[in-house]
Amino acid sequence: MQQTRIRPMTESGILSAVAIVMIIMSVYLPVLGVVTGIIWPVPLTLLGVRHGYTWSLLAVVITGLVTAMVLQPLTALQAVLAFGGMGVVLGHAIRQKYHPLKTLLVTTAASLTGVLAVLALGFLVMGINPLSDQLDMMTEAFGEVQTMYRTTGLFNEEQLTSMAAMSAATLELLKLLLPGLLVLTSVVYAWVNLLAARVLLRRLGTEVPTFPPFTEWHLPRGILYAGAVVAVMFYWGHYRDVQPLDTISANLGMLLLVLFFLQGLSLFYYLADKYNLSRLVKGIILFLTFTNGFCMELTFFAGLWDVVFDYRRLRSRSLK
Repeated sequence: MQQTRIRPMTESGILSAVAIVMIIMSVYLPVLGVVTGIIWPVPLTLLGVRHGYTWSLLAVVITGLVTAMVLQPLTALQAVLAFGGMGVVLGHAIRQKYHPLKTLLVTTAASLTGVLAVLALGFLVMGINPLSDQLDMMTEAFGEVQTMYRTTGLFNEEQLTSMAAMSAATLELLKLLLPGLLVLTSVVYAWVNLLAARVLLRRLGTEVPTFPPFTEWHLPRGILYAGAVVAVMFYWGHYRDVQPLDTISANLGMLLLVLFFLQGLSLFYYLADKYNLSRLVKGIILFLTFTNGFCMELTFFAGLWDVVFDYRRLRSRSLK
């Protein structure tokens, strides 16, 4: 029995050390630190896949304590709260062989919980709202830019007034969409960690269930009913001045827009493969899709159309 515990203990120590180094790198390295700050839970995930979530939880505690001694305790607590749980949940999901979508969903939930915990910590310990501080910094930056433009004389007063109004509208929109943006950020964090863990586990000889090819992604038709509910909520919230409904519908609507946009991209890749488009043509179309407003709207409506009519017949195929 003692022999069987030596290997998990050894790997727990090694992988905890790797996680600690990655957290330290996230603090001191300007560019690479951003990447390591997001994927440092991957060692915890590997440990959980190989030996169970108990060992990955132990690694979280070790990582937090050692990082608190090396760096500031508050920095260590923020790192562990934000991403530690995500690493443990992802490792458990992979070990239990969850469906890839379920794995992504539970990992996203853990990531979102961690982000909210960090925000709550900042408010309780320092009495500040990090999100409000970020918006205040953006407001100050917009003001400094406008002052610089006024000093250099590049724009007249009417143009500066228009820019100020546009900046204020952008900030108000960001405030309104903050909950949805937090959810999207959590999805990105979960997705990046899932990809990184999959690559490393494959090298270690462990296969992780993968999503179907992007050309075969499709949304359930029931999402159209969700869209109808959001549209009704938006009407009552925006035009009948029911503020909670306005906020909820705006954030849910943004998430639906992203989903339909992804469906449109999936349809584009399917058609590109079907008609053998060259890489150059595909690259040009993708560049226009992400930089041109009209092309983005076209992709969104293509995704909506595909959900309604199932052009690729994916849903009927999955029922067979």
